[in-house]
Amino acid sequence: MWIILCAILLLGLLVFMNRTREGFNSSQLLDIYKILTDDETGNDEKIKLLADPSFTINDSAIENIVKSEMFSDNEKIVKIYAYLDEIIDKRNDKPTYANNNKQIEFDHFFHILKIIQSSEYDNDTERILEIKKLGLIDTAFDAVINNAAISDSLKIINEEDPKQPSLQNLINEIIYPV
Repeated sequence: MWIILCAILLLGLLVFMNRTREGFNSSQLLDIYKILTDDETGNDEKIKLLADPSFTINDSAIENIVKSEMFSDNEKIVKIYAYLDEIIDKRNDKPTYANNNKQIEFDHFFHILKIIQSSEYDNDTERILEIKKLGLIDTAFDAVINNAAISDSLKIINEEDPKQPSLQNLINEIIYPV
């Protein structure tokens, strides 16, 4: 009886650990995007950069695409773009966001990621103003950006109240689909 109970607990633990896998973080995702969108680098060189052991990907799907021998470098680039688009679509298809008037698109997502990660801006207010220049992005993102009740710093990362949505929380929902 105890063996069966232990086996069930172990199975539950393994299922839970699988759901909490660690993937790439927003900085690593932005690095991948920068390589993919570099107009001065050919597709074969982009794949070499992504395959370099010193480059951290931390996402098994992208690693498998990069390491695959079945696809040409051009096909690998297309598959990586498709995968990144798919993770954004998965978030948009969640019941919480499916009925939004506006849903985040691929280009807006990466533009916001670039702004948040950029060192070009002196403070978070400049980042929020730059994001507002994009216009309507997504109902959830716009609600955070236009929330006058919290500071611009808390709009980006809300460490004071983790239950309060922030741009980083919304980005993480895309990066770490559950």
